[in-house]
Amino acid sequence: TSANASFTWTVDTTAPVTTDNAPGGWQNAPVTVTLTPTDLPVLDPSGVAHTYYKVDGGSFTEGVSVLIGAPADHSNDGVHTISYYSTDNAGNVETTKTATVSIDTVNPVSAASGPHQVTNASPFTINYTASDASPSSGLAKVELWVKVPGGSYVLADTDLTPTTTQSFSYLAAAGEGTYAFYTRAFDTAGNVEVPPGAPDAQVTVLYDTTAPVTTDNA
Repeated sequence: TSANASFTWTVDTTAPVTTDNAPGGWQNAPVTVTLTPTDLPVLDPSGVAHTYYKVDGGSFTEGVSVLIGAPADHSNDGVHTISYYSTDNAGNVETTKTATVSIDTVNPVSAASGPHQVTNASPFTINYTASDASPSSGLAKVELWVKVPGGSYVLADTDLTPTTTQSFSYLAAAGEGTYAFYTRAFDTAGNVEVPPGAPDAQVTVLYDTTAPVTTDNA
């Protein structure tokens, strides 16, 4: 008669669960997404064995850190899909999950538009156009900058709901003289326009409220 013998084994039929920290919205800089796998059941898991990922149409590779680049030549702009899954030591395979990272490195553009004006009425209207190159994160705001007579450029107004064609209304509080304007656009990825030739004016308005004086030689 031999002594009693025993053995134990772990039964694990639950696949691991992997999460990601991909940021929402558009980004204008490189993004590193971290994948975090956890094996279940929590009380007696077999343990995570491997985590695999691929970006867009690439091949799966093992790892938990995914870099989405944002080169200055804009070659990686667009929406990128990260597919990933994990396996555990019992052979359970997680259903593939996805996360997206959106990259936009192109500055939006805008311009105060319309003819250079001469007027005696205030406020006057400054039209502008604005756009964000495709793939587009979308316009976030457009600023109007003004140089009043004898002054320097300052921020005059901000349009927080810009469209491709819109306008500002500007009150000539500094009195008569020439007012110079340019616009500056921002997109939702954080890209900021550098106005061409700024601070050169895109539109000027000569504000004149003084009647002419006529003399005679009778």
